[in-house]
Amino acid sequence: MEAFCRGLLVAIVVTCILSPIKPVGASKNKGKKLPTEEEIHFTELIQNAIEYAEKAWAEDTLKKSESYKHGVDTKNQRSSDGQLSLFADEDPKGERLEELAYISLEATKKLERSSNVSISTIRSSKTWLKIWKTLIHAYCDKTKITCDPNALYRSANGSCNNLHHPTWGMAFTPQLRFLPPTYDDWIDLPRTKCHSGRTLPSARKISNTMFCEHDKLRIAKNHTIMVMAWGQFIDHDVIFTPLFKGANGSAISCCDKDSDQTRPECFPIEIPGDDPHFKNKTCMNFVRSTASPSHSCLPAPREQLNQVTSYIDASTVYGSSEKETKSLRTMKKGKLLTSKGGLPPAGKEKSCVLQHPKEYCFRAGDKRVNVVPNLSATHILFINEHNRIAKKLARLNRHWTDEITFQETRKIIIALMQHITYREYLPKTLNADHMSHYGLNYYPGNYNNVYDPSKNTGTRNSFAAAAFRYGHSQIPPTQSVLAEDHITYKHYPLEETYHKPFLTQEDKGKNVAGLLRWLSTEPTTCNDRVFEPQVRDLLFLDKKGNSFDLPAINIQRGRDHGMPCYNEWREWCNLPVAKSFEVREGGLVDHDPVCAGLLKKAYGHVNDIDLYAGAISEQHIPNGEVGPTFACIIARQFHAYKYGDRFWYEQVDKPTAFTRAQLKQIKKITLSKISCDNFKIRKIQKDSFTTISPSNPLTDCKTLPKLKLRPWKETIAQTKKKHGSNY
Repeated sequence: MEAFCRGLLVAIVVTCILSPIKPVGASKNKGKKLPTEEEIHFTELIQNAIEYAEKAWAEDTLKKSESYKHGVDTKNQRSSDGQLSLFADEDPKGERLEELAYISLEATKKLERSSNVSISTIRSSKTWLKIWKTLIHAYCDKTKITCDPNALYRSANGSCNNLHHPTWGMAFTPQLRFLPPTYDDWIDLPRTKCHSGRTLPSARKISNTMFCEHDKLRIAKNHTIMVMAWGQFIDHDVIFTPLFKGANGSAISCCDKDSDQTRPECFPIEIPGDDPHFKNKTCMNFVRSTASPSHSCLPAPREQLNQVTSYIDASTVYGSSEKETKSLRTMKKGKLLTSKGGLPPAGKEKSCVLQHPKEYCFRAGDKRVNVVPNLSATHILFINEHNRIAKKLARLNRHWTDEITFQETRKIIIALMQHITYREYLPKTLNADHMSHYGLNYYPGNYNNVYDPSKNTGTRNSFAAAAFRYGHSQIPPTQSVLAEDHITYKHYPLEETYHKPFLTQEDKGKNVAGLLRWLSTEPTTCNDRVFEPQVRDLLFLDKKGNSFDLPAINIQRGRDHGMPCYNEWREWCNLPVAKSFEVREGGLVDHDPVCAGLLKKAYGHVNDIDLYAGAISEQHIPNGEVGPTFACIIARQFHAYKYGDRFWYEQVDKPTAFTRAQLKQIKKITLSKISCDNFKIRKIQKDSFTTISPSNPLTDCKTLPKLKLRPWKETIAQTKKKHGSNY
């Protein structure tokens, strides 16, 4: 009887889904189509798959509660696991999206297994898709967006930048891909298999083979540590991939003696028995990235969530939601909140690792503000630059409201960040050929109308999880402070500063100037396969001696995200594909013999090489800081950031554009001048990204071009005309 009732219910449901809506007054029987047996069968399969997924989510939620209850998952931010969780902290909104994605993915996998029909076949059937979208509707992201095409300023969350596709580049949307994922099950299981079908070598074993010769570290001749620091700051502006959290926001442990390594959130890294650093340990904790529900509501492979906007829009300073932005403002004269010494305001006590009673955790537009002092210093620099400009604009236009002053200042800060990135930073990473080919060159004139509404700025997975992590090999072993005479007077081993704000808070923030001086003076290490022990063995070191390996995490993250192998990216970039480990035609033509030999030692087949390991060990393109594979991915992504941004700072599209006089002022500014204007720095070289030399000498800050704000002066009538009823 139960089966009969269920079958009858399914028939009614599928009839409702597939029957066309009848016009008023039409015959009750006219146009009604009875479902076929196949349609009824498929509806039942989908219903069963969704019920299975809902049950799996409930069971997993219960397991998380049990793990927290028994102390497997903890909220100890001082532990290495806790610090990693802090670095990739999931937002409450992300938690809801995680549930939607989990159920959709589990239902997709169950449906594929029970129907013996591939997802691609299901996606190509209009009937099946209609039933799927109707039944799975509750677990789709149903965010509704209404755009104002006349808005003068970009939104906080990135929505409506593209008026035809309002969610493009928006926070809390799926990361995009240049190439489809290669999951083990083609849906969401991490890539673990070799070309031969064998299990891939451990990410830590590859790290031990490829990245450990720190005695062979090479110093870059021309570039300062600011190249690494700015890359990190911009990375955090365009990508934030959160990790799964346990119950009550706890850090998930996949390596605890009582933990279950088969938990869907876990993908631990095997530590070899002969590991030179991690003695008597077999497992390195690794928690998978949070999945994102599909906006299309289609059955699809797992995509990772991006919690921040995919625009270079200073979300590191202002946040990626209207609520977050307001929480960082004074709501008076356009200024941002600060504490003593121009430092960021205090955040939650457990959002960093405090060592003394007077210390506090910073709160900024990005949660990762506390991770290392050099990153905190860059945040502090732009918070202060915002307030410096806002103060002057408020005096210049005393009739402006707080909102107008804030938005105009924010617009200038975003323009400065875009200008510095494309004028000063990118040319140090890529070479002239790549800059020219992908349209990334600095335009010395006024306007440069580049906006293309068909370009999606969305941050690509391969850029976030591999290519733009190239700077990890440039991370220095210390965090240092330089006095005015450019002699180091304070330095700390990097592992002693992770998530600890003491260095930036000492002496009411006076160390920030010294940190910036150090970043713009000290030569950086080369971007290559060699990593400092502070990141390869001692990442997020805790008092119990637990820590992580950053390059191993990068390799494992690529597998977690279903990242295609190195050779597939070579083909996509129109580069020669390797068929052997030889350094000759048909082999690893962009590697030197030593690196090619190490790759052969680490991998059994060239088609097994992970993107990160293969590309980070390539020889650099001429006059660039990366090899050809990473150069290809990085250039294409920055092309999207520029050409897909309707509010790009050089745009001629009025009234959102700068005036010619305003744009002329912005294009004069360098990062060095911003440092001079906000801290007691008297001398600095014009280019902070290039080491001091006869062609880039230390110079008096007063000689550097100044941002003159007179072009922003408005009459009351001009302001009323521009802002209308909003003024």
